[in-house]
Amino acid sequence: MIKKILKWCVILTFLSVILIGTGCYVFVHWFAKDMMESQLEKVVHRDVEINQLALNIFSTAPEIVIKDLVIANQRLTDTSKANETNIIAEKDRFVDIKAMQCMLKLMPLLDGQIELSELLVKEPHIKIIRHPNGTFNFSDLVEPPEKKKTAPPKTTPAQPPQPDKKIAKNSEPKKEDKAESKVFSADDLPFHILIGKIGIENAHIQFLDEKYHQAIHLNKMKLLLHDANINPKNLEKENIIKVDISMNIKSEGELKSGWTKTFDVDVLLEAAIQPFNIISRLLDPQAIIKTGSPSGVISGLQLYESIRSILMNYEIKALDILKEDLRWKTVWFN
Repeated sequence: MIKKILKWCVILTFLSVILIGTGCYVFVHWFAKDMMESQLEKVVHRDVEINQLALNIFSTAPEIVIKDLVIANQRLTDTSKANETNIIAEKDRFVDIKAMQCMLKLMPLLDGQIELSELLVKEPHIKIIRHPNGTFNFSDLVEPPEKKKTAPPKTTPAQPPQPDKKIAKNSEPKKEDKAESKVFSADDLPFHILIGKIGIENAHIQFLDEKYHQAIHLNKMKLLLHDANINPKNLEKENIIKVDISMNIKSEGELKSGWTKTFDVDVLLEAAIQPFNIISRLLDPQAIIKTGSPSGVISGLQLYESIRSILMNYEIKALDILKEDLRWKTVWFN
């Protein structure tokens, strides 16, 4: 009898897993994508397209992947979705993300650990446009909500003056003790936190100024928080968060305004952060930062003429370096 019960329990458990897995697969692949598009369109009021939404739950590290997420550069119109095969043209794209990926390991949860392998936005392309009137193509997304019109206060009929009343002694309100704000401590963490990578990889942001017809590009941008290891039970050895930021900043053609004509500069920042003080165990971040520019070139500096005008046109040969292109390699600051 017991063997039959165990047998049926195993069969029912197996069937339940299959049904749940199949239901999740069907929902994600046939319904979730359209629902997500619809909800995003309600928030941003623009056309939104998602090419693929995938969910892998049959793994010790479930993974969610969104591929080819596109947000249009203009407000949503009634006719824009009339054709189901309509694809947002490249010139009309405000945000174009190649992939978004999230992977969380389940087995470490049994040991009191949160291990997030990846939470990445891969190859996002963002086009920021400044119109001649000074507004941007994202201005409608950051406008504050309209304040509700408040009704004018009701007027009450004038009342006859009341006789003064004697103020009772010792009627001052008692001062309430202010609750001390609690500082976050490592002991408040219920889990050992391990993070592989969180952030943005290989991003491209284009700033286009329609008034001056000029553009600036932020290429190969990386903003990563990685190799984070915070263990409240072993804070002396496991109390670290690493940060990497790098990008190339480049002008497109000659700039018509500004302090230089062209520039092409690489920027890099590396940081190792200890979020908690080892002795007090309170949140008190300390960081070792290394920053610099591995290479760069700036052409058409206007700094030379500005300095000469300040110095009453005196010739200073040491400033002659500013007349030509300014180039460098491997400049670091610690």
